[in-house]
Amino acid sequence: MPRGATYQETAHQPYFAEWFDLDAARSGAPSFDKFCRDVLFLLTGQPHPRP
Repeated sequence: MPRGATYQETAHQPYFAEWFDLDAARSGAPSFDKFCRDVLFLLTGQPHPRP
């Protein structure tokens, strides 16, 4: 975001979502990785090991 700009969800979120790197987020945040594994377990019923 440029300095002084205000975040506007409807204008900025599509761009942020397009560039979001899920693998980088999971490897950089163990709690986010656990969340992803738990969601996958809820959806599939299969435990997923840590990457």
